[in-house]
Amino acid sequence: MGLFRKKDPGAIAKDARCPVCGGTVFYRVPLGRADTWYRQLDAQPQWKRYRGLPDNAGVAFSEPRLEWDQPTFDNADKPTGHLRCGTCASLLPPQFLGESKSRVLLITTGMPQAGKTTWLKCLFQPAQKKHLIAEPTSLISRDPYYYIEPYTIANPDPRTAVPILLHGMKLTFQRREIDIAGIDIKGEVFHQRTNTPDKYMRVLDILKNLRAMKFAELFMMFVVPFDPTRTRQNIGQLGAHLVHQPGARGTWQGVIWTHLDRAQLRAGAHLLAFLESSESAVALAQRAIAGEDVFDSRFVDAVSHIDRLVQQKQNWTAALDLLESLTWLLYRIMLGYSAVPARLRTGNVEFYYTGIGSLLVKHARQLASTLFAAWDGAGRGDFAPMIRESQMPGSESRFPVLPCGIEFLGSSEDPDDGLPVWGDLLLLEILARHG
Repeated sequence: MGLFRKKDPGAIAKDARCPVCGGTVFYRVPLGRADTWYRQLDAQPQWKRYRGLPDNAGVAFSEPRLEWDQPTFDNADKPTGHLRCGTCASLLPPQFLGESKSRVLLITTGMPQAGKTTWLKCLFQPAQKKHLIAEPTSLISRDPYYYIEPYTIANPDPRTAVPILLHGMKLTFQRREIDIAGIDIKGEVFHQRTNTPDKYMRVLDILKNLRAMKFAELFMMFVVPFDPTRTRQNIGQLGAHLVHQPGARGTWQGVIWTHLDRAQLRAGAHLLAFLESSESAVALAQRAIAGEDVFDSRFVDAVSHIDRLVQQKQNWTAALDLLESLTWLLYRIMLGYSAVPARLRTGNVEFYYTGIGSLLVKHARQLASTLFAAWDGAGRGDFAPMIRESQMPGSESRFPVLPCGIEFLGSSEDPDDGLPVWGDLLLLEILARHG
């Protein structure tokens, strides 16, 4: 036997813990039909109890057949690649159990239909969806763990009463491997908080377990849909449970601002009048209105000027049409980004890492943060103070806004054959932080 043995890629770290219950003992399970899993669930009361669900709670909606594969609750004598917790019977993606230095934890929270699960499916299963900013490339290899409970990632209708879903993916970039562990906190938990306090309290207990687990990075993402009517609930209050605790300021946190493709040009003349103090900003808006290329040598100056104007303006509540037109302009910039790499005959990922691409994204993200703060200040103001704090001179940006047009820009015949605009921006952020 040699002095050194190759490390088992599926090995469990000595300090591995279950994020749901904090358990430290795990057992192997085989694959079976999802309806087998469903029948076996009655004999696993701890599974529902540790999720704050009553014994008679249904966990699947509108799925009469349940014909796809799913890891069961059976014990397996040999390694299968699928593990359950010996305490709460939770199925654990291997990305939760490896060495801490290679693992990144991503937590997404938000209200119902904000786009959390759709965005996560695009991130974890890139082969089925395209992204404007990071299309499939040989530079980035993603190997997703395809099973979550009670649905697989590939299931087209991931509606469930389960308050949290665990995702996993192994990311390879420039010969570096990173395990991405993801937790999708279902928006229904917060939407029905007064009716089902047990689920809400269980989520808080799970967050406490996560704080005790060792990860190289923690990303806390609030997913908020663009809503010009300001009638949708926000979810910024959950940040107190992760941020306002000792050591929590080291947590990377931000907003995924979804559904920006719904923004409309409400006041073209008003938009140009608002920007008239900057020739480059007016020219940028005129090109966007005319459907022309938004980028030229003065783009950075134009966006910087727009950013300052938005920050300086008071009482956005009385100018929501203008604010929506500015949001529409941001989305046109996002779309325009996709055309630049093609003109330069390079890939999106390569363009992003050349410096030019990342510079364009940096200024667009800054504008997104400023616009989001303006919308937020005109509504309930859940996030605006945190965003403004991060924008103070000399402060490290810890609360960026990652814009995303979550609606797919596909054909009417196949609406899923489209592009969740900038859907992979967080992935590139993770790569940059580990570069």
